[in-house]
Amino acid sequence: MNQFPHVLEAVAKGDRSQWVIGDALRKDINDLEGATRLVDCSEMLRERGFQYTVGSLKNLHTIALAFPASERRSDVSWSAHRAAGTPENLARVITALRKLGRKATPENVDFVMQEWRDKERAEREKAERDAKAEADAARRRERDAKDEPAKKKAKQEREEAEERARETKRPPKTKTHVSEPPSTTELEVMAAISGIDKDLRKIQRTMQTHLKTIDKHIDRIDADMAEQIREGGTRVLELAKQITDRFKKNRRFDVIKGGAA
Repeated sequence: MNQFPHVLEAVAKGDRSQWVIGDALRKDINDLEGATRLVDCSEMLRERGFQYTVGSLKNLHTIALAFPASERRSDVSWSAHRAAGTPENLARVITALRKLGRKATPENVDFVMQEWRDKERAEREKAERDAKAEADAARRRERDAKDEPAKKKAKQEREEAEERARETKRPPKTKTHVSEPPSTTELEVMAAISGIDKDLRKIQRTMQTHLKTIDKHIDRIDADMAEQIREGGTRVLELAKQITDRFKKNRRFDVIKGGAA
């Protein structure tokens, strides 16, 4: 007896919609059932000639559960929904992208979500450092206390600070972010940095390919060709100088190699 009739029907019809298959999985697999059922479902499909890995079925099932039909956006792809993780995240990411003048493509949603995660991680790390500093200060007060009430108060403050430090390390209780997403300015800056890094890596790969070709035929290179290559290299060095000069002017970046003395 087939335990996954809705999934088999959706797949057998040739419907490649992630939502249709995900909803079929919701019908055939209880929300609380574990990965074993997904393994069985994958095996059932394989026996009937359909290739769906456990991982792909898990993604389809998870996103269908996270986004009920009423929370799905027809103007945004399934992959963008997956990148956001929850309806609340997606709504706020779309708002942030609109302010940037960008569409809610999977790549753009993933970019904002990654920056959001990085921002929250930095906030948690700062909160942990602050709490540990407060605990250390309270520990010193506890050690140096002149009377029992002062020592008791310092102990309580230390324990509270230690608990706050532990709290920052606990995983979030929900996939929905509770903090505000990065500001438009923060996203613009990170998008520019990401773009520069991507472009420079592309230039590097392209130049390495061209240089390999030149190395193969170095005996065919005349003086004029060599000068043309040298001038191209000079332009690249000038671009690198323009990048580093922007940071040399600001003493906050003294740590950068070659920065201000």
